[in-house]
Amino acid sequence: MNQHEHPSTPVTHPRISVLMPVYNGEKHLAAAIDSILAQTFREFEFIIAVDRESADRSLEIVDRYASQDTRIIRRLVPRSRIGGNLNYVIPQARGTYIALMEADDLALPNRLQLQFEWMETNPVDICGGAQKLFGGQENLRWFPETHEGIRAELLFSCALHPSCVMMKAEVLQNNLFDPAAYFQDYEYWTRIIHRHQAANMPHIVARVRIHDQQNSAVNEQIIAREQERYGRRHFYQCFPAASDLDYQAYRQVAESRPCATIAQLAAAGRLLVQCGDVPENALRGRMAARWYQTCLRSAALGPEAYTIFTRFAARFGAADSNAWQTLQAACQAGKGAG
Repeated sequence: MNQHEHPSTPVTHPRISVLMPVYNGEKHLAAAIDSILAQTFREFEFIIAVDRESADRSLEIVDRYASQDTRIIRRLVPRSRIGGNLNYVIPQARGTYIALMEADDLALPNRLQLQFEWMETNPVDICGGAQKLFGGQENLRWFPETHEGIRAELLFSCALHPSCVMMKAEVLQNNLFDPAAYFQDYEYWTRIIHRHQAANMPHIVARVRIHDQQNSAVNEQIIAREQERYGRRHFYQCFPAASDLDYQAYRQVAESRPCATIAQLAAAGRLLVQCGDVPENALRGRMAARWYQTCLRSAALGPEAYTIFTRFAARFGAADSNAWQTLQAACQAGKGAG
């Protein structure tokens, strides 16, 4: 346990409530807790929701920390998925803002300070940030910054991460997690993005651990089914007048599959151009890359696929001559990439 100056009395009026769900989190839990206690921002309460059915030393670890830092509030909660665990303690949060934190990640020391100051001066309800991955891979994970960009990227991936998110408390308290969902992050963000303003700060606020016991790895097939389910809901909320052709084209792009027809490929191009029509160069580049890869996978449709590609690639401003030549040759040969 790191050495901190622990308050002798609890924070009476916390500005931020940090919420951390824990289920069998012994391996990385102490490091995650230390990263919150080491924050430069001090006016917070730290509510740790420990699953009653945790079979390791998670509860013992939390109790040891709670005995030494009065900002920590330990709560035992019934067995549930992570979002369900949080639902038991969200109503108890006293802060103006709620910061989410997972028990295997690390908050950077200035995370709370940066996000608090940013939310105090920007008209958003949900504030995310960038993250650095570690534990098998060491790289920066990109997220769109604007509300429009997050909404567009959510068609394809989670564009907000819990260990990077701070929200207005009233927003989270009025919009709890769906306890029945496995892919609770994706279900939640695709639901809340249509009700409240979100943004990601252009700062790294957390280090996110990659390991083989994460939900996305353990329940991969279930996660894929739920991503399709909630992605469909999100798609039709974004594009209420979309046709079945439009939706099928979207699924081909989202699942990295080739389009079956030229009409479907053209629909995919229209979708990606529309998703990229936001004032974020990085997001536009991401959609342009998806368009290129979709056309490369669909090269078996022949030379007309290349004609369709050039029509929409020009809308992105994409002009990589080598990539274009590769695609043109593939379309001429009628051979799609695997």
